[in-house]
This record gives sequence, C-alpha cells and structure tokens, in this order.
Amino acid sequence: MKNIVFMMDIDLEGKGDNDNRYHSKRRLPYQYSIASWRQWCEKHNCELFVLNDLIYPNTEMPICFQRHYIFDLMEANNIEYNQILSVDADTIVHPDCPNFFEMTDNKYTVVQIDGSWDWVMRSIENYSNHLFNGFKMPWDQYFDSGFWIVNKTHKDFAKSMTDFYWENKEKLQQQNKEKWINMKKDFTPKHYTSCENNGRHKRDCRYNWKKRGVIDNYDDNYNTLYDYYLSINNCEECNCELNTNHKTRKCLDHDHETGLFRKVICHSCNNML
Repeated sequence: MKNIVFMMDIDLEGKGDNDNRYHSKRRLPYQYSIASWRQWCEKHNCELFVLNDLIYPNTEMPICFQRHYIFDLMEANNIEYNQILSVDADTIVHPDCPNFFEMTDNKYTVVQIDGSWDWVMRSIENYSNHLFNGFKMPWDQYFDSGFWIVNKTHKDFAKSMTDFYWENKEKLQQQNKEKWINMKKDFTPKHYTSCENNGRHKRDCRYNWKKRGVIDNYDDNYNTLYDYYLSINNCEECNCELNTNHKTRKCLDHDHETGLFRKVICHSCNNML
C-alpha cells in the first residue's frame, strides 16, 4: 500500500476576506506547492491527493476542521493506504527531502512549532478560559498543524476533532465573533484534544486533587471520580449550567477536614461553601 500526501486546494471564488488563504487571489501560488509535492511523491512512490471541493459549506464548518475527515475521504474514494501526510498548500518541499514516512515508527508525527509564541500563548489561554474549563496544555509541546502524519490507528483522534467542532459549534462561533479565538484555525483545539486523548487532562486533575487533599472515595486512583466529574453538566448546588465562564466554571467540592469528595459545583457556589 502506498503512503498518501493530502492537500487542500479549495477555491472560495473570491468570497471572504482577502487574508483568507482560500481567497482566489491568494491561492494562485499554491500551484507551485502542489507541483513540488507531486514531484516528491513520484520520487518516493507516494500518491498525491488534492481536495478541491468542500465537504460542508465554509460557513457551516471552517475548512481547517474539514481536513479531519481525511480517513472518510480515503475510504469514500476507495484508496488503500499505509500512512497519510496532511500538509498545507503554502509549503514547498525540497526535492531532496528524505522520505519522512520511513521515520515515523507508525506514530502520530508532527513538527514542533518554533515561533509566533505570542499568538500561541494567547490562543492557549483563550481556549483554556472559554472552552476547556481552565485546563492549560503545555506550551512547549505546541506543534505546527500544517504538517502531520497519521495512520489508521488515529481514526478515533480525527473523529474527536470533528466531534469537538460540532459539539461546540455555537460556542466557537460566538467566541470567534467576540475575537477571543480564531475558528478558522484548528491548531489549538487539536492540541487540547491531543492532550485529552493522551490522558493529560486526567493526570492534571488527579495531581491537583491530590495536592488539595481530596480523598479518592472510590479508591481507584481517581478514575471513577474523574469520569463522574466529566459527566456533570449542571452545578449540584444551584443547578446552573457549568461552562467556561469564571463564575460558572466547574469545580470539585470536598470536605476540607476529612478530604472526602462531596459534589461537583460552580465556582460561585464553591466560594460560598
């Protein structure tokens, strides 16, 4: 089976802002990118797959999130594959670039970012405050979403990205409107989803609860408690909807004398107890 290089070359026919990478005026140079990757694929016996059509209207789902249907696209086109590189169309590959598919050990492979740290830190902070309940992913593990290699073992992760979008669509649109986040980019939610899939969120919760002296009522290393914590959507004290706002963000309430867990409540109620 061949390895696949996947790119998106979508023409929005001049619709949208001029700074949109898929605006007709901006995408003309992308043909040089596609040509460079086509040459590289021929050299290394890979197949180039260029997506020219939207899966959903851009107003319904931003283009960057649509690329996470990458496995569905392969199956819909009856393409057998080993690994897939998803790469942005504003890249030029060097003709002597080695075959990186041979360097992945069949793992999720990315390029660590090394620049634009002001944007990275603001993005981490805003997604943390508005969508991920105050959890902050490690900034030093931030990677560039313009180059990532996957295989069939990563289907669930790709689905978690599209699920994240549909489950948070209205919230993403509102935060984008208020300029807190840029929903045209999937960089930061991909990192947060990666952390959650790798168990980092659970490890951080477990560490913080232990540090605060919370007793694990179920005596299973906080696993049952963590699952219960995630399942609660309304404050168990005042019944308000738990979300990412400061006053209504989710908190774990415990007895400060015995350490025993009591309930999952909002930050306002936690301050009053």
